[in-house]
Amino acid sequence: MQLVEIITIRSPGDEDRAKMFELFAQIKRADIAVGLGNAAIKVYSSPFIENDFSIHIHRIVSEPDAGKSHVGLQLARLMKPFGLIHHSVWLENGQSAIRPRHKRGANFRNPC
Repeated sequence: MQLVEIITIRSPGDEDRAKMFELFAQIKRADIAVGLGNAAIKVYSSPFIENDFSIHIHRIVSEPDAGKSHVGLQLARLMKPFGLIHHSVWLENGQSAIRPRHKRGANFRNPC
């Protein structure tokens, strides 16, 4: 299953911008991505808001409820001092992590 893990950063000011760009450069060189196996990391910036950035970790998983990766959690923790963080996981369209529920009373036998 195709999964994308998204870490969005909204930084309030320019003072740490150089540090963020250095961290992004390290991410692009994959220094921090050791152990991701079949994953690819991409960094995006907003064309409208100068201090909005998004890190996307694309990976293939066997279980739909794989959740946030260890590397994703580390990246979110590293980015937290720079501003507000939103960390989420998305499955490719057409795939679902929701498992079907049993119908209520499906295992109930009528004694009559």
